[in-house]
Amino acid sequence: MANARRSVEQRNGIAAGGLDDFLRSQRLDVAAVTDQLRAEILWSKLVRGRLGAAVSVGEGEIDEALARLEANRGRPEYRVAEIFLAVESSEREGEVRAAATSLYEQVAAGASFAQIASQFSQSATAAVGGDIGWVLEGELPSEIEAALVQLEPGSVAPPVRAFDGYTIVSLIDRRTVLSDAPAAGPGSGGDSTGDRPAQAGDARPALRTRPAPLGIHQRTHLTGAGAPDAVEGGHDTPLPPLSTVIARHDLRPRRALGQHFLLDPGLCGKIAHAARPRTSAVILEVGPGPGGLTRALLAAGAARVVAVEKDRRCVAALGELAARYPDRLEVIEGDALAFDIATLGRVRIGIVANLPYNVGTRLLLRWLEQVERLDSMTLMFQKEVAQRITATGGRDYGGLSVRAQWLCTCERLFDVGPRAFVPPPAVTPRWCVWCRGPRRSRRRTPTRSTP
Repeated sequence: MANARRSVEQRNGIAAGGLDDFLRSQRLDVAAVTDQLRAEILWSKLVRGRLGAAVSVGEGEIDEALARLEANRGRPEYRVAEIFLAVESSEREGEVRAAATSLYEQVAAGASFAQIASQFSQSATAAVGGDIGWVLEGELPSEIEAALVQLEPGSVAPPVRAFDGYTIVSLIDRRTVLSDAPAAGPGSGGDSTGDRPAQAGDARPALRTRPAPLGIHQRTHLTGAGAPDAVEGGHDTPLPPLSTVIARHDLRPRRALGQHFLLDPGLCGKIAHAARPRTSAVILEVGPGPGGLTRALLAAGAARVVAVEKDRRCVAALGELAARYPDRLEVIEGDALAFDIATLGRVRIGIVANLPYNVGTRLLLRWLEQVERLDSMTLMFQKEVAQRITATGGRDYGGLSVRAQWLCTCERLFDVGPRAFVPPPAVTPRWCVWCRGPRRSRRRTPTRSTP
């Protein structure tokens, strides 16, 4: 900071050590401008460290901060956060729109916007909980600004189609640049005197110095260690992207364990929404892997998640997430086939799982043996198994169909293509199956041999 202050003094012909007096002579708040310079420097380091040489931030931008503040005096500006989902092809338009709507509904129901953004947004701003910072009126795309101007601080607009995807925008605060009577709010630093002028770009001013705000026009997948943690409750930093978690713990899927990690954020949210986690006292998740679906379940309001994972590498990764949610997430290292759901207590249990290919049917049959304990099961199966579970006739109808449908109300929800998984499976696409139970006691289950 000392070097930055000397640089500003030298470039503006101010005597050494005279910057504070110069700012006061211009009726600028010294503390606020110091914060402005610090934000410029920190954002410069963040961009260089995360996006590499693709984005260049020069020291001359520090000088531009002072001029920009004065030039924009009196203009309205907004502090905005975003969740961005890309539409990579016309075939995925409906799927992405549905995923964006699901995320919006979760936020509208009380889920943390910053947490949802850090988990699911495909914008670079996911690294900071979706926070774009302060932007001037007219700097956002017209479709997004049209939704923004109708919001009150603290509210969220439904998904907006702009550029190559859907954006959910939240208005954190609004103010006037260098107003004599600024409104208190996020970014004010809790100044008790109430006379701090609003500073343009107070949170991440470098976003506004680019041709367009980073994230609104540009998306990226951030990798590498050192990413911040989760925003939830009292936490003030966002969860690291799953790519960071995977790299940190060397989570290369193991074929011997039948691992195909589910990483698509929109799909994780869609499955979590279908599972209705708020209705169950406990959610049992089997084979969570890096924790993409686990995050979505927590964001969707699950009161308690018990994750059973066989891979010790994934257990370590999930342990970091559990440390942030000590009262809501428990991670158990072990084989799901050996796990007795009776150990969860006399509570209603919801099971959610992207089931390994080699044990999916066996696990379902075990759970049906204790169907009286279950509220519902939301499970991912390969297509052939899903068809057998839900078939009402024809060649797919057999013993598994009879048993599952006698005990539960079974519904095939949606299909999932292989590209949603890492690595993509060589077999046919998977289906998400929802089973609501119990319909009847297991003791009255009819028998039929499987063809």
